[in-house]
Amino acid sequence: NAWKMAGHGGVVVGVSILKVLRTWSVFQAFGVLHQLDYTVASFTFYTLLFSAIITLGINQPWLANKTITSNQWPRILFYSLLLTLNFFFWNVGLKYYQPIRTILSSDHASVALAMMLTIFSTSKSKNSQSNKIRGAALLIIAYMLIYWVEPATTPLSDADVAIGQVPLQHGFDFYLFTVPENKIGGLCLFIATLMAMLREIITKKIGPEIGGSKRLFAISLPIATAFMLPFALFAMFNGTSMVTITSSTVLIPTIAVAIFVIAADFFVEVYASAHLTAGNLAKLSIGVSFVTAVLIELMEGSRSTSFVTFVCFFLVLWGMHWLFEAKQKIDLPMYTPSHGRGNTVLSMAFVKTALRQIFEGKDSRRIFMFLCLNLSFMFVEFVYGIWTNSLGLISDSAHMLFDCLALAIGLVASVIAHWDVDPIFSFGYSRVEIVSGLVNGIFLIFVGFMVLYESMERLFHPQEINTDNLLLVSFGGLGVNLIGMFAFHDLHDHGIDDGGDGHSHGHSHGHSHGHGHGHGHGHGHEHKQESNANLTGVYLHILADTLGSVGVIISSVIISVFGYTIADPICSLCISLLIFMSTWPFLKESAGVLLQGTPESFPQKKCMKKLMAVEGVVGYSQPHFWRYAKGMMVGTIHVQINREVAEQKVLAEVSQIFKKTGKVNNLTVEITRVG
Repeated sequence: NAWKMAGHGGVVVGVSILKVLRTWSVFQAFGVLHQLDYTVASFTFYTLLFSAIITLGINQPWLANKTITSNQWPRILFYSLLLTLNFFFWNVGLKYYQPIRTILSSDHASVALAMMLTIFSTSKSKNSQSNKIRGAALLIIAYMLIYWVEPATTPLSDADVAIGQVPLQHGFDFYLFTVPENKIGGLCLFIATLMAMLREIITKKIGPEIGGSKRLFAISLPIATAFMLPFALFAMFNGTSMVTITSSTVLIPTIAVAIFVIAADFFVEVYASAHLTAGNLAKLSIGVSFVTAVLIELMEGSRSTSFVTFVCFFLVLWGMHWLFEAKQKIDLPMYTPSHGRGNTVLSMAFVKTALRQIFEGKDSRRIFMFLCLNLSFMFVEFVYGIWTNSLGLISDSAHMLFDCLALAIGLVASVIAHWDVDPIFSFGYSRVEIVSGLVNGIFLIFVGFMVLYESMERLFHPQEINTDNLLLVSFGGLGVNLIGMFAFHDLHDHGIDDGGDGHSHGHSHGHSHGHGHGHGHGHGHEHKQESNANLTGVYLHILADTLGSVGVIISSVIISVFGYTIADPICSLCISLLIFMSTWPFLKESAGVLLQGTPESFPQKKCMKKLMAVEGVVGYSQPHFWRYAKGMMVGTIHVQINREVAEQKVLAEVSQIFKKTGKVNNLTVEITRVG
């Protein structure tokens, strides 16, 4: 199991990837609701409809053993109503409160609000009580700062500022006074938070009775969709929006919200809550979402993020930490007492141990050095971009931060992979590198789709492109990426190979319950060099960036010389296709390893032919062979022999066949006498 092999780190990676996709979907939804002025009722209806279809397909609540009684249906209907109001008011809040404020004000706020209400309840620990009060105070300060101090104007892009456009303040007229729209949005988010808290309370009461929270959610989504239908129909016939659901500018964001904001977010958080505490999950979710939102705003050129926003972000994290401190029950990733470390990532002992492991390994040392180079170039780009007020440089520095994140994932995996075996992970942690490679591969596919979508949009709707500083940025990025290509050049000629040094182990079982054991150890050097899935994922990331730099250079030259702006989407389209072509085979192979499929390079027919040629072997069954990680090919097989031959002799010959021919270095053989 990939998640278990990666420990809690796998859960953290999964939640982080989802939150990145969820944040991107939130921005897409904001574009539909605010910029296109699509009706909230229609948007809520379609997102609930699509998420209901997805959730019913995943959960299939009709297959559950528990029957819903007539007494339970009223509570399910009430839960469905709360679900409808929850998403409706959240969408209204998003429309008027903007994405970053919405994320800071609503993510895990319902759980925090429920915790705040328990502050004055009886507590056995005074320290726990003071922590709750401290956390609640920080959260209230943060939410009030967002609500009252943040500007009530619509954010402008750099292009709007360049042409001298003035920020507009919108509001709603109530008799003698006007309420700014951001205040309405904040109020709606507070109502949505109350609805979410009530949903949590009902889930805890009725969920176990009807088969769990997942089944309750799956049953309630179609009902919530039905609740929204009349309002959606009214909005369709009386609304003023010029776009419809059939338009790609509305349909794609709607599907994205249904998948990542509603369905996937619910199921992933339910799974993650079983492995992480509520506090750690809240801090992780808010942290990843906020950083992703800031990067998206930088790339879009928006100006809605202020110094106060960052202050509120740290106050929210700090408040969540203190509020949930009393309920902390497991350690954060990279904290592993069972390994004898006993130090958190913030301790100097852990840092020294990690740095020693990084510099001792050739692979981790290469990743670390290139990460430092990338971070340095990113910092220079960002500072120079701020100094010259260049959006292109600032955006590229934000893009390089994503590259550094991919390198950091690879570096962490490289360190964890060398941890010693323990009673829980008896094979060790080497498969974490496969998980890391798979994560980077999935991330690249996502980047490829984003580039493809943007290039297709610009192909049909060309935009004016400012080539100032583009060549400088592209040549600088190309230089850094060429260094990375040179550092990892020995990876692209190799797949995820089989074989490697190790030991072979066999044991036989006679039908009379007598046991014979044979062991053989060998360290051959005739096998070809293996590649590291973790480093291959890093290499593909660098390759994609190199292609991007080359594409930008070519398109910039064409635009500057000939003025053909169509060169930009065409180059981007080619880059996205090259990303798919280079990443898909690796992604497919990495997934095959995690699913324990037999590698295509494994000579199974040849091994079985030699097996049947061994004296005394009359047959075999249940052959299973898979690659566990780099340097470890695992196999099990049941061999039938006649009564005249010695078990140990057959065991030794069978072990040698699979060791030499198939490079299986961890073999289990069960021998049964027949006849």
